Amino acid sequence: RSLAEKAVAASEADLRLVLDTTSDAVMRLDPDGRIEYVNRQAERNSGIPLDQWVGRTFAEMGYGDFAEAWDRYDQQVFDTGVPLTFEFEIDNAEGHRWYETKVAPEFDADGLVAHVVQTSRDVTERARVEAALRASEAQLEQAQRIAHVGSWQLDVATNAVVWSEELYLMLGLDPRQPAPEYPDHHRMFTPASWESLSGALAHTRETGDPYELELEMVRTDGTHGWMLARGEAVLGTDGTIVGLQGVALDITDRKLAGDELRALATQDPLTGLANRAALVEEITRAVSSGR
Repeated sequence: RSLAEKAVAASEADLRLVLDTTSDAVMRLDPDGRIEYVNRQAERNSGIPLDQWVGRTFAEMGYGDFAEAWDRYDQQVFDTGVPLTFEFEIDNAEGHRWYETKVAPEFDADGLVAHVVQTSRDVTERARVEAALRASEAQLEQAQRIAHVGSWQLDVATNAVVWSEELYLMLGLDPRQPAPEYPDHHRMFTPASWESLSGALAHTRETGDPYELELEMVRTDGTHGWMLARGEAVLGTDGTIVGLQGVALDITDRKLAGDELRALATQDPLTGLANRAALVEEITRAVSSGR
């Protein structure tokens, strides 16, 4: 029995050493929400000595609103026996930090949840990167709205398509819906424009050559518009073509202005009849063709 007790003590010492050297904060709580154990990382994170944790609840530790949320998560695990994960941000001894906390049940001999164990990992750098990425994406969306430029990506293996919000709006579609599947794209262009675009996509998909086209759009409300479309291949690590990507610029206003200028150059603005410039142009074409 003495040897067994020494072995248990040695095992507990080894476990405590492991827990005290891990970079995760670990806590063990009873069904009343009282803390039975904390490791050294919890002490370092909070700046509160270990002996001030044991026997107290989060509320008694002065965590206020955080205590209510943490207690709800702990109680859910006590009630269900199912582990869960949540994230939070807090100001502590390490500064303003983000943590990912996993709450796991600890069962007794009867299969009931006797304790829960909270393991909190500092994910501040990941959270900052994700926040910076979200800010960058928001700036990109704003820039696309201002410039009336949309972007897209196509996975050649699955034909899965991803669109930017502005591309949805350009074609009169709802950005909250999934992007149309590739076989349905022909409905968004006139037959002549779709023939040009599908041919260019097939060529780029086969050769990797980029393309640039002016395409006539057919929006969902039946109105027409124009876009300047550019596309290129996306290469994998082995140099093979794994996708396509591109941008589309709404040039409807420019096209309409150009058509209006051409009309004014060859038609009388009052009668709509051909003017002298149109007559000279027609005579020139007739002479050059031998008529």
